[in-house]
Amino acid sequence: MLSVLFLLVAIQTPARVEPRTGEWHAELTSPNGPLPFTFDLSRDGERLVTRIHNGSEIVEVPDSRLEWITRTSADGGPSDMLGFVVFDFPHYEAQVRASIEDGGSTLTGEWRKRAGPDRWTTLPFQARAGSKARFDVEPDEPKKIRPTVVGRWRVRFEKDDLPAVAIIESASGQNGITGTVLTATGDYRYLAGNASRGVLHLSCFDGAHAFLFAGEVQTDGTLKGTFSSGDRWTDTWTAVRDEHAQLPDEMSHAHWNDGFGLAQLAYPDLDGNLVSLGDARFAGKVRILQVTGSWCPNCHDETELLAKLDHEYQGKGLSITALCFELTGEHGRDSAQAKKLLGRHGAQYLGLLCGRSDRALAQQALPALDTVFAFPMTVFLHKDGRVRAVHAGFSGPATGAEYDKLRTQFHSIIDELIAEPQPKPSIQAAQITGGLWRDERDRTFTSFERGEDGAWHFTSLEMTRFDGPTRTDPVDSGIAVIDGSTVRLGSTVLFYDAHADVMLDARDVAHRYTPASRSPFPHVDGAGYSEMPLILEGLTSTDVVRRRDSTFYLALQIVQDRHTPPEFGGGQLDPGLAVNLLPLVTDADVQVRATACWAAGVVGLDKAIPVLVASLGHGFAPVRREAARALGSLHAVDALAQLQKMSTEDDDPLVRERAGASAQSLRAAPPARK
Repeated sequence: MLSVLFLLVAIQTPARVEPRTGEWHAELTSPNGPLPFTFDLSRDGERLVTRIHNGSEIVEVPDSRLEWITRTSADGGPSDMLGFVVFDFPHYEAQVRASIEDGGSTLTGEWRKRAGPDRWTTLPFQARAGSKARFDVEPDEPKKIRPTVVGRWRVRFEKDDLPAVAIIESASGQNGITGTVLTATGDYRYLAGNASRGVLHLSCFDGAHAFLFAGEVQTDGTLKGTFSSGDRWTDTWTAVRDEHAQLPDEMSHAHWNDGFGLAQLAYPDLDGNLVSLGDARFAGKVRILQVTGSWCPNCHDETELLAKLDHEYQGKGLSITALCFELTGEHGRDSAQAKKLLGRHGAQYLGLLCGRSDRALAQQALPALDTVFAFPMTVFLHKDGRVRAVHAGFSGPATGAEYDKLRTQFHSIIDELIAEPQPKPSIQAAQITGGLWRDERDRTFTSFERGEDGAWHFTSLEMTRFDGPTRTDPVDSGIAVIDGSTVRLGSTVLFYDAHADVMLDARDVAHRYTPASRSPFPHVDGAGYSEMPLILEGLTSTDVVRRRDSTFYLALQIVQDRHTPPEFGGGQLDPGLAVNLLPLVTDADVQVRATACWAAGVVGLDKAIPVLVASLGHGFAPVRREAARALGSLHAVDALAQLQKMSTEDDDPLVRERAGASAQSLRAAPPARK
């Protein structure tokens, strides 16, 4: 009886068919045809180990596993087990999932990688156990000279205005070749393939990249071919043999705008805490800002190098900060991916979540760069916060000598910056500490004096009040630190704008300090103006600082005139002046735009509501923050749902706070003014 029971259990338990171990030949079905790569499967105890091969590169899949589904036949017959192999690349949010077929010798499924908030890159996947050439090629004819594709080539892609460089080398196997393509935005990493009779094929798959090149030598000795990436990008290319081909200078593609101070740039860290790039922790240090993203393989290559540089130079005064641009805009998901990027390479330096990887939004979020030209980008800064160089793109280990050259260059710049003496007090520091400053928002006067400890100290006293007793003890006091254009008054971080001779609080457009020795009107490059025609003229100036400050002071004039009784000179301004602010709410400059969003709210510019709502999706957090504040002031109840969503989901804690306050006021607000 017992033996019968064992027999029944054996009959009823479906058999599991596992994939064969050893070498496999795989293909993705790309827009330009089959994209092959090879991998091998092995066992480490119960763990499935998968290694993908792209020439000399071996990519160990972080998480390989088998999954099973019990499948019962429709006619009630015996069930079976449907097996799947899963290759997970969590640092890229990518996965291959394929069913196990033909007794474990075939895999059929799909590669899937996140490409945006609501989009995935997908390609069909199939693999067969056994080894074979990466591409099927016809053998070269004996004793007949065929043009070789090995060498260095100057490349032009039809859809790219910038030149590229291809490096192709011989490799083992049947007419094997390997290589890479260097572009201004980064290299195409490890390509492998075959070439014969003047025809070449190269491919790469590493979990994130799915590259396929095909080309043929033309009668004039040039190359011509096609290229595909992922599931939709295709291009054509031509190449001319040039053993001296080089890319344009990687330091020439992007530049830092000195009109921005580090104190104006603040982003949440990977745990949600807002960090100013003018924070005290960076004072006096050589700095590297890494513009990066976990979705970008070149960024992983650079992070691996920077993690080593951080370990080598941290004790010598180097500070590295990763400015992470991720795919979705969902704080929890994006911060988790950024942590995976840093953790994968053992990087111990600070990571900040700066926004979406969309180029236009990234440019808005990091306006100190004139262009977010590539991912990654690397900004080197002197100890006083001035920018030494901006490097675009990254030539990784696949480029061989180019990578060695880049490492040497990075080392050289860091050594140069560390060797520089600590900066002496600047002329700006003397201008800041030499006089009394008026804080219009908090109604205080702030003065500076050198303490016995050698540090600068500040004291803020209340202005004379007419609605009650004036406070005589300090409203605020403490240590003042002046670090280049960054001024830290206790916990308040300000940017000193020498062009306007004002100190600006990046956390609140309405908060600024003006020298008490002059009137609170625009003062640009030494010339002040208070006449209304000049203020209105300033709104259309090509000078960004003049547009920004004219916007600010027009709003103040309108508000002051409205609240001043006629017997004291109020009511003199034309109420229609406020409409002059409307074009500034969509200004291309983010400082002007943020100021105009605030101004639209304080003057009650209802016509600005549609563009303020659009500004809630802007990449620069101060624009979103001030737009949210203005919509609350304007009783824009139609924006309530969007503000409520922002109050819990926006990356920036100040935006969440401001959106929440506006949403709360709107829930109890009267209907919008007509």
